[in-house]
Amino acid sequence: MSTSNHLLISERALQQTVGWIAFLMPVSVRLLAFLSPDQVWTTNSISAYYYSSARDVFVGALVVGGVVMAFFNTGHRRDRWISILAGASAIGIALFPMKISIGVLRSPGTILPDDETKLVAALLHAPHGPLGYHFLFVAAFFVLTFYLVTFRFRANTPSMPTQEKCTRNKVYIACGAMMAVAFVWIAILELNGQQQSIFWPETLAVMAFSAAWLVKGQLVLKDGPADSAAGAGGRD
Repeated sequence: MSTSNHLLISERALQQTVGWIAFLMPVSVRLLAFLSPDQVWTTNSISAYYYSSARDVFVGALVVGGVVMAFFNTGHRRDRWISILAGASAIGIALFPMKISIGVLRSPGTILPDDETKLVAALLHAPHGPLGYHFLFVAAFFVLTFYLVTFRFRANTPSMPTQEKCTRNKVYIACGAMMAVAFVWIAILELNGQQQSIFWPETLAVMAFSAAWLVKGQLVLKDGPADSAAGAGGRD
């Protein structure tokens, strides 16, 4: 196998790694937090799992995913920098947590108002990363990844692409559209106030992001060996 083919396989493996991390993280933190002694039933945001027993999984997934994402390369310098910034934003989400407040966690320890107040106070006084920057990193991450998925994943489409490549391009557009729907959904919930849960629209955005990266890594819709060698499938 040629060096270029080895590099192509390595790129696809990295892309699939980002996709799998994004796919498994929301499911894993929710399940682990529920099964833990704290028995967190639900939270109003994926980011709130930072304050649960699933913190290590939440932080680890974002840091590893961010590092891997930083190596994404379309061959364009602009995309390289966007990937690095998106990866850095993912790491920032992990290390600069949201501020915990009343109504964020739901567990047996939050049934009574006094108990919930004590729990929130305890979590705020427990060790945690710097507060006040979390949503800046979240916004940067989703804007940058939306741009990559929707526009730049199709950047290296050859003049005569394979049918699989054409289908992959359609998937990227669909995933970008789902991310946009999730953003609008979150905006509506935030404008309505009353600290409504954004867990599910966040999960929709993350799953759409995950699907795009798994397709980018050709977990499905693979080009044939001859097409890959000829470059008819593009860089992905």
